[in-house]
Amino acid sequence: YTVNDNLGATSNQADIAITKSVNIAPVANNDAASTFNTVITKDVVANDTDSDGIDKATVDLDPATAGRQITYTVAGQGKFDVDNTGIVTFTPAGTFTGIGSTIKYTVNDNLGSTSNQADIIITKKPNNLPVANADTFSIVKDSTSNSLEVLKNDTDADGDSLTITGANMLIPANGGTVTFSGGKSIIYKPAAGYTGADNFTYTISDGNGGTSTATVYITVTSASASPDTVMTS
Repeated sequence: YTVNDNLGATSNQADIAITKSVNIAPVANNDAASTFNTVITKDVVANDTDSDGIDKATVDLDPATAGRQITYTVAGQGKFDVDNTGIVTFTPAGTFTGIGSTIKYTVNDNLGSTSNQADIIITKKPNNLPVANADTFSIVKDSTSNSLEVLKNDTDADGDSLTITGANMLIPANGGTVTFSGGKSIIYKPAAGYTGADNFTYTISDGNGGTSTATVYITVTSASASPDTVMTS
């Protein structure tokens, strides 16, 4: 191109160069998650990259099928769903355990380019059952509101939070009563005037379908002590 000045003189010829940038497709990276027997979510685009930004509403759970697929089911294993924020929800099938089938997904960037196909792998772990262990307590006669923390010696290999789901006096019962509140301790009340042995069972849950039952052995004493004193051994 050329340009004139105000007196009519023409410039030299200069060049105009146009560069059309090529949009680089986003890079999708593999994702993995694990669950026991509960619905889990995974942000699959959190580890994906693109200089133009990721369009989270374009995650496709089945690139082999035309159009965007937001649901994908693996028979006998579970169902995948994705929302418009890139969050994938996996609902496991009840009987499935182990490493699930690998499914593929793609995602677009903000300029419409589609990523490579990346993997989503879900492992459903078998739930280890909790272990309730026997407890021994010494209770003073005619005491009330004896709070027994029976969970202290109970264990769960998966680290699940344990709760008490039931408590029952053993037969023949000696008049004592048990109640539980909040799932963390048991309230034991001996029969009026009673001294001697009393026992009950309690059941715990790990929240993932696992339960365990143990026995609590009570000795009700006439020892002089302040009311509502609980002595353990």
